[in-house]
Amino acid sequence: MYLCSCSREQLLTQFPKDGAVAEIGTAEGAFARSILDGADPRVLHLIDPWKHFAEGDYTADLSNVSAERQDARHQDVLNKFAAEIAAGKVVVHRATSSEVVADFANGELDWIYVDGLHTDEGVSSDLASFAAKLKPQGFIAGHDYTNNPLAEKQGFGVIEAVNRFAAETEFDLILMTLEPFPTYVLARPGPQTDQLLGGLFFGGVVVAEIEGYPAAGRFTHRYYEVGGRRGLFPVFSVSAEQGGDTPDRKIQPETSGTKT
Repeated sequence: MYLCSCSREQLLTQFPKDGAVAEIGTAEGAFARSILDGADPRVLHLIDPWKHFAEGDYTADLSNVSAERQDARHQDVLNKFAAEIAAGKVVVHRATSSEVVADFANGELDWIYVDGLHTDEGVSSDLASFAAKLKPQGFIAGHDYTNNPLAEKQGFGVIEAVNRFAAETEFDLILMTLEPFPTYVLARPGPQTDQLLGGLFFGGVVVAEIEGYPAAGRFTHRYYEVGGRRGLFPVFSVSAEQGGDTPDRKIQPETSGTKT
């Protein structure tokens, strides 16, 4: 797995253009706008119930705002993307991901971005159900791959769900961004992975490879404090047995380089 110093907005510029994309968890639509600007999809499906949950796993999530604010968020998204909605470039689904997944055909989507219910069960459900909706070379990105104290307070289980999905499927965890709430990317081996990584390598944003992770080892997002300023840095504890020779990754010249 590779660590990348780019933001999730910068990462979008390396994603395939003109694709069919779904964002699970839209809230106020800020990142949806980034997807449109950075990846220029042919169609972007925005999936969010915009609903207040009085009980259940979502109650501790900071995005679980009042019903009035949820209604306002939904209306704001409709207003923000009115032109794209009218053109058929943005499709808004006011529903949970489990309620809407059957509306997508298998193999319909080029990639998805998972940022909905952050519990282990919620992320696991989204990964498992939407993986079948991806094209053979499609991939999954998602937010909040962290166990920092704020994430733990909200009951996040993103790391556990993503790592288990990578262990049990043909998808590999290929990268995460170095952000307080990192984005991760899961992809099957193939040219689409080489193209994405090639753009990041030659763009100078890959800073390290963590050998053996996540098959072995542990990740902790740890706070540090210097001179009264506080930040986060990733700590990977990988067992010694995972050391040794690892073949160099070969990026095919014809599929590498920064996309424009």
